[in-house]
Amino acid sequence: MDKSGFTLIELLIAVAIIAALAVVLLPSYRGATSSTDTRRAQLHAQSVRLALNTVLASNPQLTSSSFGTVDCTAAQDVTTTGVTTPNGGNGWDAAPAGARCVASPLNTRSYQVSVTLPDGTIASAP
Repeated sequence: MDKSGFTLIELLIAVAIIAALAVVLLPSYRGATSSTDTRRAQLHAQSVRLALNTVLASNPQLTSSSFGTVDCTAAQDVTTTGVTTPNGGNGWDAAPAGARCVASPLNTRSYQVSVTLPDGTIASAP
């Protein structure tokens, strides 16, 4: 009698091993994606802060009150005349999907930027 294939017990054991591995590995995958989102938000905050502070440093006649509080969620450029739609100048890309970004004057010559992710995590660049 020629037996080919797997028995039911062998298949159940294989499925149980795969399920156990999934239970062990899935939380670490979720943690990795969460830390990636936080890092992406931090990088966005840093690029917005750099763009705003560069314009302030390059133009002594401007202060942070020239722009006030800036909603930096969408992609924008910043010039001596203000924050504008992106045209390839000194600016930033859009914030990570679902995140909200606000740049607030820290003092007369610099900004503090905060990015709030959909899960409530806040990433900032002082």
